[in-house]
Amino acid sequence: MSLAPFTREELGTFTSLAFNTCDNIAWAFVAHTASKPVRKRHLMRKTTEIGLEHWQSLDQEDWSLIVGKLKGKSTAPMARTPSPHQSAAAAATTHFVRDGAARGRLIMPCDTGKSLTAYWIAGALKAKSILVAVPNLALVRQSPA
Repeated sequence: MSLAPFTREELGTFTSLAFNTCDNIAWAFVAHTASKPVRKRHLMRKTTEIGLEHWQSLDQEDWSLIVGKLKGKSTAPMARTPSPHQSAAAAATTHFVRDGAARGRLIMPCDTGKSLTAYWIAGALKAKSILVAVPNLALVRQSPA
């Protein structure tokens, strides 16, 4: 059985019913392959959107996990280990333990693994709370809720 793609009108009807008529939807997930984000996204309450840019950024490991999950396999991503620059950043935090410092900043260029580095540092310090500050809403949207 082959399914035809939804028409714009069918998607519009579904979206209207789902986000305006139904009150008991806690969270919505919209996955698509369009290059532009969903228009009128502001009308969709609590929605996670995954568009073309996300799909194109997936590597072979990501696709293997997705295909495995679709086939009913229990899959888990490979454990990551720090790169040399991440290890150096983590090693530079010894003053937190030695001097009893309570605050710090992790300043690294884009795409160098700040989130993972911060995760490893927090684990090593047995942190009870962590504040993540980002300069714009686009980066807030990338973070897990």
